[in-house]
Parts: sequence; structure tokens; C-alpha cells
Amino acid sequence: MFKLVKFLVIVCCFVAISGLNLAVSFAQNPNFNQVLYWDNYSFSIKEDGDKLIIKPKNLAIVNRKEVHDIVGYTVNDVQIADLNDDGYPEVLVYLTNDGSGSYGNLTILSKKSPTSKVVR
Repeated sequence: MFKLVKFLVIVCCFVAISGLNLAVSFAQNPNFNQVLYWDNYSFSIKEDGDKLIIKPKNLAIVNRKEVHDIVGYTVNDVQIADLNDDGYPEVLVYLTNDGSGSYGNLTILSKKSPTSKVVR
């Protein structure tokens, strides 16, 4: 029960912080390109038009690029953290809707174990 509460508190903190980041970086360049590092692992996150491309590196088995459709959204920020305290990173991708309401979306990609692929 304590781990669940801790996880929810961490997620709420990230969402609150990301809200500040989204407000500040609303007019950010749509060609987002950043690399995140966690121990031996790295994750290249790139926005290419209406596609979000995530390329992991140094995973034990599968290092293939993951492509996700993000039509109508712009990548504003990414972060990496161990949200569920299992020793493996989760990648958080913050998206803003391209419409007038500027609604946000949070996508979390989790690396479940040293031998698993990135999942959405």
C-alpha cells in the first residue's frame, strides 16, 4: 500500500512540474530531439512531424525504434525516472494539443526488466 501511495505522489509531482514546463515552453520548436540517460541505458526521443520516435540503446535484448502516432500533439518535454521503484527507468513524454485549448497529454514508457522491450 505504501509503495502505491509513493508512486501516486511521485506521479502527481511530475504532473505538477510538467504543467509549469508546458506553460513556459508552449511555443517550443516542433522538431523536438533529446536523449535521456539512465545508468547504461539511453533513450533518444524525437518528434518527426506527426510521429514520436523513441530509440532505446543498451537494452539487453530488443533495441528497436518505437514509433507512435501523435497527430494533433506537440512534444514539449521528456523526463526519465524510476517511478515505481523497481530499479528500471520510465520515460515520461509531455505532449500539448495543437488546438486552441492547448490540452496536455502524458505518455509513460516503461522498461519492465533488463531483458524486456520498451512498452507503451
